[in-house]
Amino acid sequence: MNDLAVQTDTQAIVVDEVFPHAPATIWKALTSGDLIARWLMAPEGFEPVVGNRFTFQTTAGGKWDGVIHCQVLEVVPCERFVYGWQGGHAGNDGYGAPLDTMVTWTLTRMDHGTRVRLVHSGFVLPKNETAYRNMSDGWKKVLRNLDNISAESHLYTGGCACGAVRYEINGEPLFMNHCQCRDCQHISGTGHGSYLTFAGDGVKLEGQATHWDIIADSGNVKTCAFCPTCGSPVYMTFAANPGVFTVHTASLADPGRYQPQVVTYAMRGYAWDHLDPAMAKFDKMPPG
Repeated sequence: MNDLAVQTDTQAIVVDEVFPHAPATIWKALTSGDLIARWLMAPEGFEPVVGNRFTFQTTAGGKWDGVIHCQVLEVVPCERFVYGWQGGHAGNDGYGAPLDTMVTWTLTRMDHGTRVRLVHSGFVLPKNETAYRNMSDGWKKVLRNLDNISAESHLYTGGCACGAVRYEINGEPLFMNHCQCRDCQHISGTGHGSYLTFAGDGVKLEGQATHWDIIADSGNVKTCAFCPTCGSPVYMTFAANPGVFTVHTASLADPGRYQPQVVTYAMRGYAWDHLDPAMAKFDKMPPG
């Protein structure tokens, strides 16, 4: 054997981009297993919790079974997400050689979006030369996928039960609430209505809804829209505030995105209508 030891060098892949999405939107794509499957690979056993172990399955080669073993190391919501990335087999050279690396995502809010910085560190060259070369190109494509999936996940879509009336909303909710006023009780057929309110300029509608007007306690008119075919309530607009658009939570394609902030018109609520006791409650609407 040559007396001169093989010189090794440790390298990292760095990809730095600015995407036109809020940090929370990108964070959701980074930490949701269903979304990770769309921009990277389908994870097995993933939870965004420190200590969680999960795997990816990629193409096997030589003595390596193609399984990438990961462990969540750090979670700072909407800012930093770190996990270990290990794979390969000692019997492989080139593709599938032993790999012990770390993936770090850093999100920084910008004026018109978020700076996304990926650092995949720990490639030992020349042993990991093949992985380093392949993944240097691969991560660039992955970040483009992440941008696209983040754009899609930013949209809120939904409509009526039969699909005749649909909406697509580009933007985050301005306000999410349960309302226990009598109008909402009548509309929902139960103790309260649940709503998300958005800026109206990001709304696209399909289909023709039927409308009817209600005079609110304030004396202002709110217009309720429902499907003329299946009767599902879908959205509301307000004469006094034409710049907003409110949807019924159950009309969302994914009602799980609803995160209520307050209860309004709690003065009209009934003891049998149990809501989260920790949630802020207002007799009417919140001030301001």
